[in-house]
Amino acid sequence: MRYYFVADTHFGHGNIIRYANRLKFMNKKELELHKKGIPFKVSRESQDRMNNALIRNWNERVKDDDIIIVNGDFCFKSGTNRGEGESKKAEYWINQLKGNKIFIKGNHDKNNSLKTNILSLLIEIAKTKIYVVHKPEHYNPNYKINFVGHVHDKWLFKRVGKTLLINVGVDMWNYYPITWEDIVRKMLRENGINLFKI
Repeated sequence: MRYYFVADTHFGHGNIIRYANRLKFMNKKELELHKKGIPFKVSRESQDRMNNALIRNWNERVKDDDIIIVNGDFCFKSGTNRGEGESKKAEYWINQLKGNKIFIKGNHDKNNSLKTNILSLLIEIAKTKIYVVHKPEHYNPNYKINFVGHVHDKWLFKRVGKTLLINVGVDMWNYYPITWEDIVRKMLRENGINLFKI
């Protein structure tokens, strides 16, 4: 059994492809419009491409007996049919994904039928206490490491006083769920930060 982390998958949310620059999922026409700054409605083709890739990547890594902490904004449900999302409930996506899921409530999780009241979580991995919360502004300064989401592709990590906020959102991790070991390696290799010494 392993622990995985993920945030901001936004299953079923077509416009997140534009908002978070998920360019690899856009078809050629949409990509051209996006590069020119012209508004467009994201196609079902692009939505399906994103949803299928996220499901495939999740199931490629996560096994049935693993625990995956979903740090907010799991899916997006639109009842207005305005192009923002699909009318599928959270269970539709949950049933396609491996692992034992723990859901932390994100700002989009109030309208999507995901029934979770967990706003934050304190975990310990490798003798390191980590506070997990969706929005960076809700971080806990009592813990040196906070895992956050919400910011998509804006930044990987940010220091706030003595606390290091680490973005576990899929947009920063090539659209895959990640392990503690993945985070430790990337922080050390790309940023020279040893998480065991902060």
